[in-house]
Amino acid sequence: MLRQFGAERSQTVETTVLVRNLRENFDTTARLHAEYFGEHRPASTVMGISDLALPDQLVEIGALVRLDVKP
Repeated sequence: MLRQFGAERSQTVETTVLVRNLRENFDTTARLHAEYFGEHRPASTVMGISDLALPDQLVEIGALVRLDVKP
C-alpha cells in the first residue's frame, strides 16, 4: 500500500497496533513487526483491546508515514 503513495517502509515514523488478546498474541505481533521493518524501527504503540470491527480480526495497524523523509 505504501508504494501507491510513492513511500517506502523506511519513511514510517510511527505505528499504532491494536491487538485482541494481547497477552496471547504479543510475541507474535512483536516478531512480525520487527520482521516487516527490519533495521528500521519506527516509534510504536501496542495496545490490547477486547474487540475489533470484524469478528475474525485479531490486529489493526495504523501507521504515520512522512513523505518528506528521504528513504
